[in-house]
Amino acid sequence: MTNDLSRRTAIAAVASVFVPASGVPRLPYDDDEHLLRLCQKVQACSDDLDILDRGPSHPYGSEASHAAEGRRRELVTEQYACVEQVASIRARTAQGVAAKARLVTMLLPIAVADMDMTMELEEVRLVMSLARDAAALC
Repeated sequence: MTNDLSRRTAIAAVASVFVPASGVPRLPYDDDEHLLRLCQKVQACSDDLDILDRGPSHPYGSEASHAAEGRRRELVTEQYACVEQVASIRARTAQGVAAKARLVTMLLPIAVADMDMTMELEEVRLVMSLARDAAALC
């Protein structure tokens, strides 16, 4: 019973982000320019990390290896500083909601894997489904 209650609470909390009690999405028409720029930075960091991962491997301890790891640390630090800011900003347009949702679909699978969880958990599947739906808004 406790698990059901906490699952219901989690589902209600996720839904409340996008739909208030009135059933009408909360999407005022203010500007999301800063939020969208931050989302673009997160994506750019991810793209650069992918390039680093696909790049040549360097001998352990070499100057090139240290440089690549230093760059990786910089990118991860920048990416998560932006993610932290994105998480604290309320999206005010459909474009802002969609941009945040794209980040969820990009980052949540990585976080789930890092926590030795599975993407098959109902709550994770729900969040991913909601994120995909919201990302498709724009």
